[in-house]
Amino acid sequence: MTNIREREQLGSLLAGQVMELGAALAVYGQTLLTMQPEAWPEEATAVRVAHRGYEVALKAARLAGVQGLSVERLADEYAARTEYAELFPDGPAYVGPPR
Repeated sequence: MTNIREREQLGSLLAGQVMELGAALAVYGQTLLTMQPEAWPEEATAVRVAHRGYEVALKAARLAGVQGLSVERLADEYAARTEYAELFPDGPAYVGPPR
């Protein structure tokens, strides 16, 4: 079993890979829930690379003991982060004096 910090780092790495894969899949009209690697055209190198990175990060996170890694949960996380980025394109909301 790994320590909490390692699990957090691997979870963060996986989240980044999910975001990269989700963006690459959107170009081909697919999502994490509907992805079909066999349907990707030969020139879909970015999707294939993102998919491989996702698979490696997912395996590492699972081996480290990161919990709740279903495809459905990861797809929900991608949707939430994408929506958040659309709502706050300049970063997190900030209340207070101008920076």
